[in-house]
Amino acid sequence: MASGKSKSQSNRFGVRRTVKGKELSSRSLRKKGKYFLSECSKEELIKSGVENG
Repeated sequence: MASGKSKSQSNRFGVRRTVKGKELSSRSLRKKGKYFLSECSKEELIKSGVENG
């Protein structure tokens, strides 16, 4: 579950996990030091596939 999402039978695509109310970024962005989605630019989110462009 390194993607930052929590998946289950009822939610196959997953729900993004949160830490202290902030959503975790994808693993590829966390490797670059961007731990939360709020720390990422729109371009980074689109490139990593978190957000549609």
